[in-house]
Amino acid sequence: MDKQSQKKITLTAPAEAGTFDVVALSDPRAQIHETNRDNNRRATTLTVNQPVVEPEAGFDVGIGDIAMDVIDWSKDTLIITATIWNGGRVVPTLWTDCNVGSAKGITMVTGLQAWEKRRNILCFVPLADLDTVGEVPFSMVADPSNLLGEQNRSNNTLGWNIWVPQKPGSFDLATGYAVLEDKEVGKHVPASITLYNGFMDLDNLSVTCSLGSGHGAVTVTNLVSWEEREVTCVIDATNVTGNQVHDFQVCAHPNDANPANDCQGWREWVTAP
Repeated sequence: MDKQSQKKITLTAPAEAGTFDVVALSDPRAQIHETNRDNNRRATTLTVNQPVVEPEAGFDVGIGDIAMDVIDWSKDTLIITATIWNGGRVVPTLWTDCNVGSAKGITMVTGLQAWEKRRNILCFVPLADLDTVGEVPFSMVADPSNLLGEQNRSNNTLGWNIWVPQKPGSFDLATGYAVLEDKEVGKHVPASITLYNGFMDLDNLSVTCSLGSGHGAVTVTNLVSWEEREVTCVIDATNVTGNQVHDFQVCAHPNDANPANDCQGWREWVTAP
């Protein structure tokens, strides 16, 4: 094609910044039957920059009401919440950063209306990145790169110092002293034991108990981290012979790092009915 056939083509701007391939084709379906198609294609790259927002007098975004969950090392993330106060124009996208010590997170708030107060903005910090214990800075920042072009940035950051506890070692649940509540056999007899949970919440924990040839089991539910709870396990001792000594044992089964403290037991004298 000759230069007289050239035309200007207007492209719609991309929705985001970045570098893009731009390709122009003439007669892409070869309907003209040219002998030379080498010059029918032109390609280049185009870089689109983030638009510079001119500061707008009076427009202001603020952040407040930030709060943080208790640090629970058994979980993957730490959740931080905040409230955003928008200024007098619609903000399609607002980026918000959060940090606890060396760990950082980022969240995107969309569709903020003019003068809107948006509560419970969530920002997630990965606990795997938190490698500092003791006193560390904790903060949340609205529009950290000032893409909105605010003149007042004094209320875009809120935070203070918090205390990060030492990360515990391997999870371990321990059992305390067990008691055979009734030493007369030939019936169902209760046994009790105290559970000392480690740093992990347990939805279901199996506890078994035995006296000689008699056995029992119970499922303990919703055992929270560091909880101390006494539980009862009932043994079917209807066929256990009385007036002699039998092995008595109560065990928890948490699948933890130290099974040595999961059971309590000894030999117990029981009577016949």
